[in-house]
Amino acid sequence: MRYEHSNIQYEFEGTDREKFIVDTRKLIDRNELSQEAPKKWEDDPHITVLFGLNSGVITDEMANIIETYPPFVCELGGLSLFTAEMTKKPFAVVKADVISTDLHVLNRLLRDNCDYTETYPDYKPHVTVAYVQPGTHGRVDGHPVVKGMKFMVNQLTFSSHMGFKKNIMLGIK
Repeated sequence: MRYEHSNIQYEFEGTDREKFIVDTRKLIDRNELSQEAPKKWEDDPHITVLFGLNSGVITDEMANIIETYPPFVCELGGLSLFTAEMTKKPFAVVKADVISTDLHVLNRLLRDNCDYTETYPDYKPHVTVAYVQPGTHGRVDGHPVVKGMKFMVNQLTFSSHMGFKKNIMLGIK
């Protein structure tokens, strides 16, 4: 899928990825998935560090910030929703909240040092599960299905609006 802007994100891998998908999808009623969203499920679970980057290629500033930042641990919180009212779209988003001071620091470093267009002024790290019909799935709000799941972030991925991706290792400088 192509977007208007590029982003930097953490992409789940291996058993963390599979466990997240299996554990969260069993809570979603397939009949309540959105027909209006561009997709129904998030098949590539990730945490966006910064969306809105104007460059279609990774810049020296981006690479330097990521390569000098040390690896860190993230923890998942409970499930929650971005309601249709919040997204201003005809669907809601079921997501898992992410607890990480490091993600907030990286978001701020990238915002302060890279050319980007602000699309979401309040950074709320999360992992999208599914896109659902508005008014459904309030029952999952706060559900602890993945709460406490921890994972090590050793690399981030630059995902270009032109469709290519490049992995960048943390802490190599």
